[in-house]
Amino acid sequence: MKKILFLLLMLLISFSCSKDSVRYSNPYLPNNPVSIFIDLNLPAYDKLKFPNNSVIIENQGVLGVIIFNAGPYYLAYDIACPNHPVDRNCSRMKLNKPGDIFLTCTCEQHPTPLEYSLLTGTSQTPGAQYRLQFYNVIQKGTTLSINY
Repeated sequence: MKKILFLLLMLLISFSCSKDSVRYSNPYLPNNPVSIFIDLNLPAYDKLKFPNNSVIIENQGVLGVIIFNAGPYYLAYDIACPNHPVDRNCSRMKLNKPGDIFLTCTCEQHPTPLEYSLLTGTSQTPGAQYRLQFYNVIQKGTTLSINY
């Protein structure tokens, strides 16, 4: 009887820890799949060879994916503002200037524009409930693989 209870408990735990249950949970952003492969030797990605630079990949994720060189590693986030529905014209965040490490959401519902750090994926602005949607980055040599 103890063995059967143990097996049932193990099955319950394995189903509750499925891959989907550990995904980012945000009611405003759908869990769109992302699959990007980048060769850093290509001219289009030259900026990614240098720290604090980024490249935006269109037609991936919810509204696009920003890949950021954080120095010793790379980070990738969705550029959809995580704090309101994506069907609004202002949902796509922007870099203030080239080389900036903050994405800004300028939707009028926020008294102050929400700024998100590309180093942490979080915002220090009051009213920012959710962090940026993070995508896994694997580097092998001069190749980056971004997926979700």
